Amino acid sequence: MKKTFVTLATVAALVAAAAPVATTLANNNTPYNVESQKADAIVVELGREYALAYANAASAKVASETTAHILSNAQENRNTVYTAEDAKVAAAQKALDAAKTAWEDAKIKAANDYPADETKYNAAVTAADVTYAPAVDAAEETLKTVTDAANKAKAEADKAVADAQADFDKAQAVLAEAVAAKEAAYKKAINGGLTPAQVAQAEAGQEVAPANNGAAAGNGKAAAKTVAAAKTETGAKTLPKTSAAK
Repeated sequence: MKKTFVTLATVAALVAAAAPVATTLANNNTPYNVESQKADAIVVELGREYALAYANAASAKVASETTAHILSNAQENRNTVYTAEDAKVAAAQKALDAAKTAWEDAKIKAANDYPADETKYNAAVTAADVTYAPAVDAAEETLKTVTDAANKAKAEADKAVADAQADFDKAQAVLAEAVAAKEAAYKKAINGGLTPAQVAQAEAGQEVAPANNGAAAGNGKAAAKTVAAAKTETGAKTLPKTSAAK
């Protein structure tokens, strides 16, 4: 029988080539798998926590922007209401002033027309009172009605602004809290080992996939190919026969 001898260098090459396989096989042992699964679960959970915090912050931002828009509209509406109601009150006041002026002018005219005739003067004044007093009374009533309506409309507009302001302030507080929670979740995720790609997955609302399993499998396949190549190479090359060979 012929004998073949292998040099120490060839043995070293085989050992070096087999090392990745040994590591891969060791990694497939139950204790490692348990720890790997735990690590993967932590990554997934961190991703979920950050995704939820990110979504909450985004939702809070939308709510804040919405309440800001509502507040702006309420403020603009209040300005419009104030302008319109003030104009109505001013018009009613002007009508009242005109009625009073007409009444006073009629009395002045009576005095000018009958400076020496008290009887006629009194008759003219009475006629003016009969003519203009009802108009003044009506104008005063109109002014009161318009003023009351204006005050009511202004109060409603003020309340709308106050309510919108309260909603906006609340939304701002919720947003600040949500942003703080998102930043805390981000730091926790990064410190927990999430990669930028995994963070992006979470922000996109995707399930965060552990990054290590594929790499380990890839290393195992590469190691297997290396060992196969090493075996082929060393198997093809043998030492020259020695005098001890038969």
